[in-house]
Amino acid sequence: MLNCYGCYRPKTIEQMTYEQFKTVIDKLPSVNNITLTGGEPFVHPDLLKMVRYCAKKNRKPRIVTSGFLPIDLEPYKNLIELISVTIKFPDNQYMKIDSKWKTRDFNKKTFQKSIKVLEQAVELGIPRAINFCVDNFTKNYRYMLRMVKLAEEYDASLVLLKFIPYTSDLKMFLLSDYDWNYICKHASRFDRVHIAFPSKYSYDMCSGGVNRMNILANGDVNSCLKKDTLIQMANGDIKKIKNIDIGDKVISFNEKTKKTEKDICIDKRKFHKEIFEVETTKGYIYVTKEHPFYI
Repeated sequence: MLNCYGCYRPKTIEQMTYEQFKTVIDKLPSVNNITLTGGEPFVHPDLLKMVRYCAKKNRKPRIVTSGFLPIDLEPYKNLIELISVTIKFPDNQYMKIDSKWKTRDFNKKTFQKSIKVLEQAVELGIPRAINFCVDNFTKNYRYMLRMVKLAEEYDASLVLLKFIPYTSDLKMFLLSDYDWNYICKHASRFDRVHIAFPSKYSYDMCSGGVNRMNILANGDVNSCLKKDTLIQMANGDIKKIKNIDIGDKVISFNEKTKKTEKDICIDKRKFHKEIFEVETTKGYIYVTKEHPFYI
């Protein structure tokens, strides 16, 4: 198991079994795409079997990887729709600006490992993307042009993401709305860049980056919330999510400590789409038609 600094996934060894995965795929409604992520999906011993099962059902999945582990993409040729590699800096030397990213996530060969995944994808003809997650702490958005050139070199799309701090100790990474919109303004000049978070230059997505439903290893479902969803406030009151404002204190679940705690709402977005009711073994969920499913 990896222990990547800043990862929004719980630090747990729990994994969805292959049989659970097949059940989920069999029960999925019609969706635009399925994305296999983690943490790091390539640590799962049955990943290839899962991908083959998706392909068998005519639902070729996308895979998001850090590129940190040795990966052989040959068996995945013609089975996946896209391979996305997360790269935080356009060159290994820039990792030195933040000791936490270097000591807890990276080593000297991290950038080269990511590049090897892209090189394999080019050789095998697998469509590819680079996930570029920008933040206020490392200020890696300064390397936008170099990241665009890197994407051009490997004929990949560049997916621009905004780092969302899932715990209070990561709040120094959060970009202000002004800075984020300024970054997106310049990024929108490049045809190869896809802005994957809401801004003045991107539309029809939730504040999680994409309209999505997230299925955890234990079968629990997290999704974007309808405007009338009831939320417990820090003072014990109950409010509809549409009535919560930035700065309000709410009760939230800290995935790092596994405890509920009082936290402050730091972002709020709206989107308007047709909502579908989906029945699961654990009740009903309400999602838009465009939701990809994260396994």
